[in-house]
Amino acid sequence: MDGLHSWSQVSKSSKDDTTTAPIRTGCKKPQDFRLVVQTILASLERPVLNLSGCISKDAKNGDAVRIMILLVRMMQVNTSLTHLNLRENNFGELGGLFTAGALRVDTNSLTDLNFAVNQLGARGGVLIARALHVNKSLTALDLEGNEIVSEGGVAIADALRVNTSLKSLNLHYNFIGQAGGEALGKALAVNTSLTSLDFSFNKIGQVGGEALAEALRVNTSLT
Repeated sequence: MDGLHSWSQVSKSSKDDTTTAPIRTGCKKPQDFRLVVQTILASLERPVLNLSGCISKDAKNGDAVRIMILLVRMMQVNTSLTHLNLRENNFGELGGLFTAGALRVDTNSLTDLNFAVNQLGARGGVLIARALHVNKSLTALDLEGNEIVSEGGVAIADALRVNTSLKSLNLHYNFIGQAGGEALGKALAVNTSLTSLDFSFNKIGQVGGEALAEALRVNTSLT
């Protein structure tokens, strides 16, 4: 398939092919590129799409990019989609770019996004954080295991100062470090919407820990 030029062909064939990867349960093993595309197209007008673990670590980068482009287009037209699970798909920084772009769209209806273990890196984390400055629909975000490090952690913290819709955030195992922990602490001192936060295994150090402890003394929303 050349890029996504065969969109209409794949869309037509997907209506006749019932052998698609699970829409709600994710994949027990990586799937063929065409099968993943068919699954996405079959999910139009559905509220839940689970593509967890559907893309092989050995897949060509081009396949992952084409899938992300298709996902973004789908999110733009499927206003029924509220839950999207993209965990463990190796989308990388470019996946973060596409996802952040989709989150900025006014018509976006997503309330729950799982983008854990996708090798976002620092830059990808920053891109997602910037989208959180304007997104008003997302209430749950899972970024576990993306190694967004201090740069991404600080950017996420900055977003939490202005974002009022996010209720649950998972930053487990991201190495946000002391700078990220300190910034997160300062953000939580003023954020009143977040009710659940996982920042375990981030090597925030003493300074970061003290900042978070101080924030928890004044924060009344986290449970």
